[in-house]
Amino acid sequence: MQTKKRFWFILGAVILVVVGFIFRDKIEGMLPANKAEESVVPQIDLQNQRIETGTQHVERVSLPSNTVAQVSGPQVIFNIWEWNSQMGLILANGGPLSTVGSFMEKNGVNLKLVREDDNDNMKRKFMTFVKEYYEGNAFPTGDVAHFFACMGDGSGPSFLGPLYEQIKNEYGEDYTPVVVGSCGRSDGEDQYMSIPEILQDKNKARGTLVACVELDGDQAVVLRWGKDNEIPANTDDRYFDMDATNFVNAKDYLKAAEMYIQGMTVTREVIKNGKKTGEKITLKVNGVATWTPGDVNIVKSIGGLVTIASTKKYSSQMPNVIVGCKKFAREHKRLVENILDATFKAGDQIKVYDDALLKAGDCSYRVYNDQDAEYWAKYYKGSEETDKFGNKVMCGGSRVFNLSDNLSLFGLDGSADKFKNTYEAFGQLMKKLYPKMDLTIPPYEEIIYLEPLKALMARTPVRPEAEKFKYGQGEMKSVSGKRNWQIQFETGSAEFTSQAHKDLEEMFSDLLISQSQRIIINGHTDNVGEEDQNEILSLRRAIAVRKYLEQKSRKDFEGRVNTQGFGETKPIADNATKEGQKKNRRVEVIIGE
Repeated sequence: MQTKKRFWFILGAVILVVVGFIFRDKIEGMLPANKAEESVVPQIDLQNQRIETGTQHVERVSLPSNTVAQVSGPQVIFNIWEWNSQMGLILANGGPLSTVGSFMEKNGVNLKLVREDDNDNMKRKFMTFVKEYYEGNAFPTGDVAHFFACMGDGSGPSFLGPLYEQIKNEYGEDYTPVVVGSCGRSDGEDQYMSIPEILQDKNKARGTLVACVELDGDQAVVLRWGKDNEIPANTDDRYFDMDATNFVNAKDYLKAAEMYIQGMTVTREVIKNGKKTGEKITLKVNGVATWTPGDVNIVKSIGGLVTIASTKKYSSQMPNVIVGCKKFAREHKRLVENILDATFKAGDQIKVYDDALLKAGDCSYRVYNDQDAEYWAKYYKGSEETDKFGNKVMCGGSRVFNLSDNLSLFGLDGSADKFKNTYEAFGQLMKKLYPKMDLTIPPYEEIIYLEPLKALMARTPVRPEAEKFKYGQGEMKSVSGKRNWQIQFETGSAEFTSQAHKDLEEMFSDLLISQSQRIIINGHTDNVGEEDQNEILSLRRAIAVRKYLEQKSRKDFEGRVNTQGFGETKPIADNATKEGQKKNRRVEVIIGE
């Protein structure tokens, strides 16, 4: 009898174990949240963590667990790069798959995040999705991407342009890619690194060789700095121009860093003023455009480079934009709303609460399968590192976005549409610098779909603030760019001529990208007329430019711009000639901190 009892007891226990194993996911899903696997919160020093947004409407919420949630509905696949600006999206999901207690689970979103650093693979997966969707598969799965993230300043020439044309030609305009929102932005993480001498003399950038992914957002940092400081760019990789910044193409941002670390050299023909000199020269890579962990790898392995420019200064240049298929986004508008809503709510948690940032670092580690949780939390904030030569380099630095940040980015809050400005400005710049590639930049109106974002705005009347920039006063501590503009005024007047507006539009576009930077506008004249009157006139003209910027977008320029008038006291050319006088009648724009 005892033997039989023991037999039935053991058999029952085995059956319970087997049943529990088979139905473990459903059983876990029914358990209270406090019974799920505990959130892993790494411990690192965050004493310098700043609150990035107003706290009045950000209530602390429980952090997501690591236990995969059982969310009904098909799985949405989202391809992302290894980039801290999307920490809000990653925390919102709780890791690679939507987890118990995550914002995605609460919004009914079954999301899978896939790291994909290869641009070609990312585009291929999106194309596969579009093809199957076009052929009648209502919700394609497998090796596809329903959505992907890309850099705002590189979206036109490197991503949306080629995709838009191919998809439009094969499947029609309804299936083309559209931007639906933004996860965040780079805040220094993407940077142009080169030799320290450039910090003392910008002309030392002439003749350097920069490794980067050409047509990508990182290269745009180099190009933007060159424009601000009047250093030309040579994008023809057959030649070397001693008067310009030169480039060598890399497969991805990490390989760009490796080109410098490994001491790569390139041999090219030399050109001068656009003409061959008959010489050849062998160059060593001495500049890199990259982002974390590429910047960290350089500093910690070989060193020797410093930050020349970064998205810390060009704060509107590189938003992390979310891209999907136009028809799919329209047919699944509520799904898009729910993804955005979850991302923005998680973003607010990261902005305000240290433990949320730490948990986001853990989630990022599990999505990327690289480094560790502490690493991603540390370099989200940005960290000053010292190389073996004593050079101090700020590595990393990103910001997550909430709903208000998105409304500001896309100009839905009364400010300028900063994404449109970035998209068009850098698209046109790349077309100009790469004329032989015949780049296609689709019209902005064709690549944007903001209805889900507008719906969120309508149903969220009370929301946390967008990020705000604080501008100093007095003398600038550091100057990022200094450029002379030949803005034309009516003779003896502060009234613009009709020809001046094209230059003013370009100035507005450039300064909008540098949203985090202070602006000083200095007015100058030639030596015609009375000296004291010229000083007054030069100030009036500088003020006229400031008012133009503020009228175009008060939210983006009010409180940023200081003006000075120097009259005829600081000529840059000989006033004895008409040409010299024309050069001296100028407005000098300085950006910095």
